[in-house]
Amino acid sequence: MNPHAPPPDAPADTRPSSQRARAGYRKATISILIGLFGMFATCCGLGALLSGRILRARAPAAAITPLVDLPVPASRTPIPFAPREEAAWVRSIALHRFGGPLRLQLADQVTAARGKGEIVLVETIATDCDACDQIDRAMREPSVQAALSKIRLVYVPMGEFHSELGWLRMDESTAPWFYLLDARGEPRDAIGADEWDDNEAVNIGPILHAFVQGELRKRRHDWHGGATL
Repeated sequence: MNPHAPPPDAPADTRPSSQRARAGYRKATISILIGLFGMFATCCGLGALLSGRILRARAPAAAITPLVDLPVPASRTPIPFAPREEAAWVRSIALHRFGGPLRLQLADQVTAARGKGEIVLVETIATDCDACDQIDRAMREPSVQAALSKIRLVYVPMGEFHSELGWLRMDESTAPWFYLLDARGEPRDAIGADEWDDNEAVNIGPILHAFVQGELRKRRHDWHGGATL
């Protein structure tokens, strides 16, 4: 028995052989086109998948932004004699020995201050000086800031300029001392912190203002030009 034979009850194909051949050709063509379309769609999908992986591989890694800003630990090393740049209107400058000879640095400050209509007031400071710390805090008060309007406050560390302070007659045995300079950057007048009582703004402001303006006539201690004389 032929397995490919049509069933006995199947209607016989009465079309001519040429028509049956054309119908078979059309079916074969349609099957081939469907297969080619499937292959094309598969190739397109694989191409898109590979392109996406290549682009992701070439793309630079995105920066990761932390959700929480970590606190930066403060320095454990204290910075002595930091200039008080946050002062509202008093210009504060700290000198250091690596800036050159003290005489030249002071002369430069006098020249720069003259161009801005300022008066140079030098304050000698020292380490482990309680009075220096107390005056430092008082100098930040608005009343003292107002009293020192148009003043350029220059800090000179005594430990860094010990020998040069002697030559300039600014080597007092106590600190702090305040000096007014002449045109060459040398001291022309000076007062110590013992000219007032407690190191509070209410005491410091009026005395320093009168001193800078040349109006401090009555003094507790006269300046004799430094300890070297």
